[in-house]
Amino acid sequence: MFSQHLLFILLIISISPFSCSRNNDSTLAIIGHRKITIADFQSRFNATRQKIQIADNAQVRNEIFRSMIDEALLIHNARERGFLNCDAGKFEQERIKIQELLNCYLQQKVLKNIAISETELQNMFVRYNTKINARHLYALSRHQADSLYQLLLNGVSWEAIAHDIFQDPQLRDNGGSLGFFTVDEMDPTFEDSAFALPIGKISKPVRTATGYSIIQVQERQIRPLLTETEYTQRRDKLAIYVNYRKHKVLTRAFVDSMRLQLNIRFDESTLNKFWQVLKQQDENNNTIIDNEFKQQRLVRSKLGTWDVAAFQEQAAFSSDDQQRWIRNKENLQDFIAGIIVRSWIISQAKHFKLDQTDEYKAAVQTKLDDYLLTQMQQVIAEQTVIPEDTLRKYYQQNPEKFAIPPRIHLCELAVENENFAGAIISRLSQHESFEQLVRSFSVRRYSAENGGDIGEFSYNDLDAYADKIFPMKIGEWTGPILINNQYAFFKCVGKSAKQLRAYDEARPMLENGLRPMWEKKTRKALVDSIRGTVKVRTFPEKLLASTM
Repeated sequence: MFSQHLLFILLIISISPFSCSRNNDSTLAIIGHRKITIADFQSRFNATRQKIQIADNAQVRNEIFRSMIDEALLIHNARERGFLNCDAGKFEQERIKIQELLNCYLQQKVLKNIAISETELQNMFVRYNTKINARHLYALSRHQADSLYQLLLNGVSWEAIAHDIFQDPQLRDNGGSLGFFTVDEMDPTFEDSAFALPIGKISKPVRTATGYSIIQVQERQIRPLLTETEYTQRRDKLAIYVNYRKHKVLTRAFVDSMRLQLNIRFDESTLNKFWQVLKQQDENNNTIIDNEFKQQRLVRSKLGTWDVAAFQEQAAFSSDDQQRWIRNKENLQDFIAGIIVRSWIISQAKHFKLDQTDEYKAAVQTKLDDYLLTQMQQVIAEQTVIPEDTLRKYYQQNPEKFAIPPRIHLCELAVENENFAGAIISRLSQHESFEQLVRSFSVRRYSAENGGDIGEFSYNDLDAYADKIFPMKIGEWTGPILINNQYAFFKCVGKSAKQLRAYDEARPMLENGLRPMWEKKTRKALVDSIRGTVKVRTFPEKLLASTM
């Protein structure tokens, strides 16, 4: 399979067909030249209901309606401020048009007839109630991943490979263990592969959004007594998620097939030099690509030949996140191929005149509105100043909220199996040095190098293990505690009592805590001032008559 980054290039973020089409038969409000229709309100109401549990009554409807009017006023003001006329605004408009045209084509030509079976929903329900404990070996490129897989086939131990490849000390010492995870907590391809693996079996290299992983599932926990009632309650949300996942799978398959059909071929010499230039740019942002190199042929496809300059022009509307993803030459090839596929899709979308449809125009308008609201939120944040006396007064009234909680200073010792754990218990019971045992036997080398010292923790930091660990006195130890398939011992080497933070130290916390309330005040004042300059007409009698 080709790179999942091709999917990332397309920025496909919609999880359902266009839901922003307008029904202008019934108007709820007119703000300047802008209308809010019953269809708009229904879409917002249903989207809110999917996120949080809300009742359907007059009060809730009125609150949502008022919020939509406020947003329309802010959008009106954002346009008056010229947020779409500056360079950043023009760039964002073009990016949105490209993105929504891609979405429109995929919805119309690729994702139109997605069907979801009851069996698929039931299987996803079970998956949501399953936790998997897995470990992985990671590589940036396919070649590296294949080499790691061959080492495993040749009998090299998993732990030895992990120790060599991981820079993160925890992953290096725990064999790449990821602990337990469930649905939507990992890369989708990684997740699908892990859930499909039998316990103990090692996967072949799996392509993810950031590279390749070789996966081994070590444990699987399924919550018992799943009921039909629970399934029924979650069915609608399961359907949305399964639909989203199917969209991603089908889009990825389509992009992969188009890469083949477009017969994309690279000029290796130019590609190698381009990769070197990009690496230099990471080290020095002022690196300039000379005009002679820009004219060198980079890639050929059924769309024609692109030199470096042509590619840069086509890639101009890619995000910084996409470009930061390029970490080796293989990533660069995938990125360029993704831009070529994107260009082909856009040309096809325009051929079918999808850019002239009401659905496309409405989708662009919705995304532009979101952008303008984001700009106005920045304005509100910049205008919000919390008076110093307000901060001091809140601090004086609530000093306990900003106290540093009691903490315990711990050393740890971890071993791989129960037999080793029994031996450690025996030695500790005979008063052998905890620190010396750590240096001799602990498999967590990143802490063993410091005599097992792992720092200070509050009660809440220790989560499920707090009741067992936090009550220890200085010099006491406890264990073994099974954590991620390792048997851990902990020794208390220090304790600190609760301390009140000084005002200057607590001030950032104070401001962060009070800022949402003060930004809400600033927003209301700004909306009220805009309302005085914009004609607003509402027809609330239609609000309660509409059906959600």
